Amino acid sequence: MASKIYFIVFFTTIIMSIATVPSTKINDDMGEVHTLPQGTKFDITAKAGDTFTIKIRGNPTTGFGWFLENRDNLDNSVIQPLNLNEHGSSRDYITDEHPEGMVGVGGYYYFKFKGMKAGANVTLRFVNKRPWETSAIRSVDVNVNLI
Repeated sequence: MASKIYFIVFFTTIIMSIATVPSTKINDDMGEVHTLPQGTKFDITAKAGDTFTIKIRGNPTTGFGWFLENRDNLDNSVIQPLNLNEHGSSRDYITDEHPEGMVGVGGYYYFKFKGMKAGANVTLRFVNKRPWETSAIRSVDVNVNLI
């Protein structure tokens, strides 16, 4: 009986450590924030020289996250991603408010950019996938018109 109790405590501890994703406080200026509703294509306008943020709903406790798929093809003289990690996801993720100890809570990814060249149009392609997989379960294209 004691071994069953130890197993349950051990298993619960492991699950809680995997399922808990810390919130990130965003301390610096996010500029204008564009929250993406459900859908696959969006157009936004941003001012060259200004910072803007794209906010996407997600839940990394499921194993899936949002990534900027075309980050390697972006021209930094036109647009600059400001907060990507080594996998192309945002370093800024904030969980929804929830009771202490609750796990598996969703939240938002905040992708921050700086528009550099007025008159340019850029498409940002975000994909929802597991970091180790190549295929995505969802994708979103955001067409950015820099003025």
